[in-house]
Amino acid sequence: MENLKKHETGVLAIETAWKNGLRLVPAGDMIDIEAMSTDLDPEQSRLIKQMLKQNKESLRAITSNAKGIRETLCDAQETLLRDNDVFLDNLDAWDRLEKAYRMVFLDDASCINGKKGCQDTAIVRCKACEGVNRGV
Repeated sequence: MENLKKHETGVLAIETAWKNGLRLVPAGDMIDIEAMSTDLDPEQSRLIKQMLKQNKESLRAITSNAKGIRETLCDAQETLLRDNDVFLDNLDAWDRLEKAYRMVFLDDASCINGKKGCQDTAIVRCKACEGVNRGV
């Protein structure tokens, strides 16, 4: 899968323009900037256009290759779906293994990671930490 993050600068520039009432329109090698409203702050518009010019290569990577971007999105979607299936299969296995562990080792109500506990950012948390987080 192509690294989607390589387009982050261009995406942020497009989002900034859009949120401020400007639309980018591919025009061959150029990128036209259209105002979507008549009440845009001229100074804000000028600053955003300056930012867009500073990021023109990142913008061109997106705006000059619609077919390539669509292919990148399709490839990434397939990879994410495949990874999601793997994740869900493993999540089910992980959950069942932890339940089995808790059934066998009834006296162990502690976190599977010991005193450090499950990370707050973990997608999967053990039953002990789930109980702590729910006030159980």
